[in-house]
Amino acid sequence: MRITTPTYLEDRILRCNRISIDIDSQNRLKLLIAYFNMRNLTPNTRVYKTGGGYHIHGEFAGRTTKQNMDIRRALRDCEGRLELDEKRINTFGDETVTEMLFYEKTTKGKKTYEEPIHDITAPPYWGDGLKWRKH
Repeated sequence: MRITTPTYLEDRILRCNRISIDIDSQNRLKLLIAYFNMRNLTPNTRVYKTGGGYHIHGEFAGRTTKQNMDIRRALRDCEGRLELDEKRINTFGDETVTEMLFYEKTTKGKKTYEEPIHDITAPPYWGDGLKWRKH
């Protein structure tokens, strides 16, 4: 029996070498700003569409948790996520439970997954593109 990896898990950056950004918005401009700023820091950058926004993963080996937090803050990671991680570090001193992102989630009985975006510049930046089509 052959076990196949679901497509949303293929070619992932290892968590120990990853900095992840959560954008809880469908705003493509926010996505592009965070993506290109991360690309300036590391060429190994991945983008995933989620149910409510986007996840951006970048590969950064050999850095401290403080450096991770500084990079995440500069790239405008979700404020609630940053606050939660700071509380975990300050309260428990445990850095292993920071930067939690879910690639699979069930909300109201509906399962959603991260979907890789291979060409971030391909979809329309604003709107759904239907208003600009000739009928």
